[in-house]
Amino acid sequence: MSLLAALRSRLRRYPAPADAEAVRDMTTRQWAGIARRTPTYLAAYRDWPGSDDRAQRRAEWVAALPVFRQAETVLEIGCGAGRNLAALRRRHPDLLVYGRDINAEAIAQARATLPEGHFTMFNLYDLATCPSLRKAGVLGIDVVLAVGVLGHLEPSAVPAVLGWMLSSARQAGVIVDERGAGQVLKGPRAWNPRDRVSQDYVLYAHDLLSMVIKAGGLRVRASVLPPELRAPAATDLIVVDTGGEP
Repeated sequence: MSLLAALRSRLRRYPAPADAEAVRDMTTRQWAGIARRTPTYLAAYRDWPGSDDRAQRRAEWVAALPVFRQAETVLEIGCGAGRNLAALRRRHPDLLVYGRDINAEAIAQARATLPEGHFTMFNLYDLATCPSLRKAGVLGIDVVLAVGVLGHLEPSAVPAVLGWMLSSARQAGVIVDERGAGQVLKGPRAWNPRDRVSQDYVLYAHDLLSMVIKAGGLRVRASVLPPELRAPAATDLIVVDTGGEP
């Protein structure tokens, strides 16, 4: 295959960045199948108590946030293999934990790690058309958590996902991600061949704080993570007090 033919073939693999529906489809397929395509996925995202791994230390740091002290139930969207929820359970043994993720292998690992948890296969893009948990009559979720997840979503879907999170939580929404102005941090090289950080999966820096403020909430607290815990898609913390209003 000639170089030109190879380039054309590569360009055809990826949708245009502005094609929201196609980008959603691409990212859905990527994350649904990432464990099968990347054998190290589960090892990288599983719970390792006592590990000095940065992501593991970040999970323990998140679990120590004051917002969880009064919580009885937590739902994590994009829970992966359950590392964050496992850290929460170690610190708060009576906490009831729920998780949603699109990856079957990750959900299986989460169930093995936390057999007392409740885990569901779910495409987060579907949250845009789902009623909030409280509107659906599920009144018992105190905190809804998202760690390093929103940055992988196509931009036009993020406000609806945030709105769902905040309207579903009785006490608070907790977001750990990377704030920005909507720029693409990583993406298919075909989107920008000159971008030195281009990769075959997508990572955005959404303007999350503005979206959260527009979505509503009684109080919003934004801060940065400690330098030793930061990583792409995990640089900032946003905590929104939802205050119990339906």
